[in-house]
Amino acid sequence: MGAAVVGTALHLPNTAHPPGDGTTFAPDSSHWEKGGTVDGSQREESVKLQTLRTFTVAASLALGLTPLGCGDEDMDDPFMESFGGTEMGDGIGDDDDDGDDDDDESDGDDGDDDDDDTPPGDDDDDDDDDMPPGDDDDDDDNSGIPDGPFGACAEAPPPGAPTPPPPPSYSGGACPVIETGYITGFQSGGGNREFAFVAPSNYDPTKSYPLVVGWYHISGEAQEFLETLGGQALADETQTIYAIPQGSGQFDFVWPSTPLDNGSAGVDLQMFDDMYACISEQYNINQNCVGSAGVSAGGLWTSYFAQQRGQYLSSNVVISGGHPNDIGWWGWSSSPHRFPSLVLWGGPTDELVINFHNASLNLVSEYNGDNHFVVRCEHTGGHGLPPPEMNGDPPPVHVLFDFFLDHPYWLADGDSPYVGAGLPASFPSYCSM
Repeated sequence: MGAAVVGTALHLPNTAHPPGDGTTFAPDSSHWEKGGTVDGSQREESVKLQTLRTFTVAASLALGLTPLGCGDEDMDDPFMESFGGTEMGDGIGDDDDDGDDDDDESDGDDGDDDDDDTPPGDDDDDDDDDMPPGDDDDDDDNSGIPDGPFGACAEAPPPGAPTPPPPPSYSGGACPVIETGYITGFQSGGGNREFAFVAPSNYDPTKSYPLVVGWYHISGEAQEFLETLGGQALADETQTIYAIPQGSGQFDFVWPSTPLDNGSAGVDLQMFDDMYACISEQYNINQNCVGSAGVSAGGLWTSYFAQQRGQYLSSNVVISGGHPNDIGWWGWSSSPHRFPSLVLWGGPTDELVINFHNASLNLVSEYNGDNHFVVRCEHTGGHGLPPPEMNGDPPPVHVLFDFFLDHPYWLADGDSPYVGAGLPASFPSYCSM
């Protein structure tokens, strides 16, 4: 069953033609303004936006959306099938190896006897859910949970290495309590936002932990996306904290990465700032290991987001996203920090209205030109993650999180533990530097 659509009902202004009442289109605000005339550059911009509007409606129909605000309904997209459930999370702390065919639709279910009516993020054990953040409640059974951190993120920065700026200040006043689960009523940018959050079960406030912020695909939801990645099991195995914002509901492609929405990108840039501020206030975050990852629509967004907030990022993972350059998308600007990036996509057939193949190649070229270290992983599975068994390669989910943990902030521009040593054996055969 497809995920319920959140924040994706189309409500674009009709940019195909000026209203005919003396108004002109202001490309940076996505609104019609009174006065003046439409000159050549504005007309060219209007044509681009007309093209984008056509693309938006076509994409919506292709994905099963009801266009033009006619209502939301359940739908599927390729990433719901290939970026979820046991295929995505197989082996990530998964103790359910019996491959059962139960009808439980909770993608993050570990196959135990949990009551599936428990709230999001509740692991249905005997924990006291009133325990404050950072208290590991000695009644927990944390046996079998690895004791991180891992990779180069576990290493101390060498003397003189670059250091990230401190987390930004929270815009909403006093931070609310953040605990594993689904956070609602989070004040950001003057509005109420939501996000899914998980910390390792054995969280120890005397240790520092990496943080990964994820951005889901057009038909996804934050909690569902986190659970399909592995949820609590993923946090435990990688000893990493994860935060997945829920879309604001005001953008047709969930995140403000299209030419129509770039002028409003501050909404989700602020959301990252505020989440990072409050999470860092309550959890011991390794500021040298703060990463971003996005899939499909989220992959487009993280490509843009990393240009705007790269000063905080140790690495960026882009999955079937990239930087389209054929219908007037955002311009390229260098990040203040040359973070390593892994760009994964499905080859020439990775197309769903947008040509993600070209967008990914373009992003790889731009990163290389700016002296980012880049791993490119081009499989042949189209718009979706490759099946784990492709060419006998391991599930790509392991590679993504290994990449995060192997690339701390303090690496020199263009550097990586993989330089000289080559890619680890765990990487699929379709990946290269």
